[in-house]
Order: sequence, then C-alpha cells, then structure tokens
Amino acid sequence: SYELGAKDSLFGGRLGLDSSIYTLRWNNIQESVRLPSCGFSYVGNLGTATGYGADLSMRARLTQQWLAGFNAGQVRLTYDKSVYEGASAILVNKGDVIGGPPFHLAAWTVYNFNVLDYRSFFRIDYTYQNGYPAVDGRTFGYDPTLPVPGALNSLSVRAGTYLGRWELSVFG
Repeated sequence: SYELGAKDSLFGGRLGLDSSIYTLRWNNIQESVRLPSCGFSYVGNLGTATGYGADLSMRARLTQQWLAGFNAGQVRLTYDKSVYEGASAILVNKGDVIGGPPFHLAAWTVYNFNVLDYRSFFRIDYTYQNGYPAVDGRTFGYDPTLPVPGALNSLSVRAGTYLGRWELSVFG
C-alpha cells in the first residue's frame, strides 16, 4: 500500500487534523467461500484486488471543558479478475467489491465538569455507515435468502464520574 497523509496541530493545539489518501494492492486473498446448498464454507484463494481510499479526522477544544470531533473515511477495493471453481462456478467476478460499507462517518462531543471534587463528563457519539455493497448474484456463494445489511445509524450517550482510579458511568 502507498499512503500520503498529514497530522496537524493548529491554533496552539486547540485543533487537530489528520488526513490521508492511499492506494493498495492485495495479493493472495484468502476468503471464506460459502457453499449455498449446505451452509458450510471453505477458505479459497481468490486472487488479487486493488483499491483506494481516504480518511479525515478532526478534533477541537471548543472551550477548556468542551471537546468535539469527527472522522470520516471512504474505501473502494475490487477484485482484479474473475476466479472460477471448476469449469463454470464463479467465485468472484472482476470488479466485485471486497469488504464492508465503503463510507463511514463518526462525530462526537464531550463536556468535562466537576461534581463536588470529582472529575465528571457527558459524552455523545453518532456513527453512520452506508450499506454493504450488493452481493454479485452470478457468483457461486450467492444466497438470495441472506439480506444485505443496509445503512447503519447509531447514537450513544454516556455520563460518568471518576472516583480515584475507577470510573462510574451510565451508557445508553
């Protein structure tokens, strides 16, 4: 893989910015191949793939107590050629996408404060990833009864306090 990136600290450390772009070539891919008729699988050698991606991460100290940030990434990795099992069973087609969701985004914020003499915090996290790529229906392991996961959105909240070396928090 080849990567070009930067890690920057700006405005006296109040803003951090990390970014990268990359390209990669994956050789000798070993992946589980599902046998649709019986539910078993085996590990097959599925050739090579090439792809590219990028990611960006930012974190900021908005005030002394309040921090926020986000990260996002995009990746596209595809098989370089078709791989067959026997004369006609296609395991992967040239151009089939490898991996999970191609785009993800996460954003967060945390507010630090004191309750009596204990350090405490309140944090919110949001995560999004778009759906998985469609499975190639022409391949040997394709099973139309298995749903393709769609987009995922999640929101979590955490509040807590530090009691010496221990953290006591609630999460939802």
